[in-house]
Amino acid sequence: MHFQSIEYIIVTSQERSISKAAAKLHISQQTLSAHIASVEEELGCRLFIRHIPLELTYAGEEFLRSAFPIQAQIKKIYRIFDEISGNEKGILKIGITDNRDKIVLLPVILAFQRVHPGIEIKVVENANEILIQKLINGEVDVCISDFSIHHP
Repeated sequence: MHFQSIEYIIVTSQERSISKAAAKLHISQQTLSAHIASVEEELGCRLFIRHIPLELTYAGEEFLRSAFPIQAQIKKIYRIFDEISGNEKGILKIGITDNRDKIVLLPVILAFQRVHPGIEIKVVENANEILIQKLINGEVDVCISDFSIHHP
């Protein structure tokens, strides 16, 4: 199994559609379907129930429980080696609530980009609860909000 396979299955489970996941991953539906079938063959069980919308099997749920920490470690490995090689690049997704002042965030972003010019900043505005879910799902990297209520 390749690192890329983990990403493909995570995105497919989030989108609940092979066509939507393929579009998000910028690959063809056939490529994604073949990738998923290859992983399922390697593991010896199906990860998805193929109807609309896609549904995870028990094996798929277990796969995701293991996949999210692995995905985080893979990202960390790439980040470390990008820094070592001086080839640091990517997108930093910052979640912020609508009522937070972006003017305060702007100088921080500008200072960060001076030090890390290869990193693009994407600001995602949404409600607190939605941002928390996006953070848990890995759709944003960091959130700026009021987290007075305990969250995992």
